[in-house]
Amino acid sequence: MNKSNFLILLFILSAFLSLAFVMKPAEDVQKPKMANVSNEDGIYLFLMCDPVDKYETLGEVEGPVLVWDHKFPTTLKYMTKRTKKQYPNADGAIMLSQYKWKAIKFK
Repeated sequence: MNKSNFLILLFILSAFLSLAFVMKPAEDVQKPKMANVSNEDGIYLFLMCDPVDKYETLGEVEGPVLVWDHKFPTTLKYMTKRTKKQYPNADGAIMLSQYKWKAIKFK
């Protein structure tokens, strides 16, 4: 091997090595998270927001206007139980109002 061929081979090899350190495999690139969603009894709760991922609507869940002590945590638990009872395969619920939710299933 003469000197010019050796230099060309050395140049090509160094170019490939430098690219290997600069480039990242596609699986290392992650989709940015927008937020962590609350989960109550296995149901993801979307309060004042919508899911980013695609979903299908299973139906609406309505509760009574008065829930015993008028505290939001009580209403939250009550509506989560109603959602699970009416739509057992629901992945989440979107709060439309305090007593009206939309049950969803992710695609």
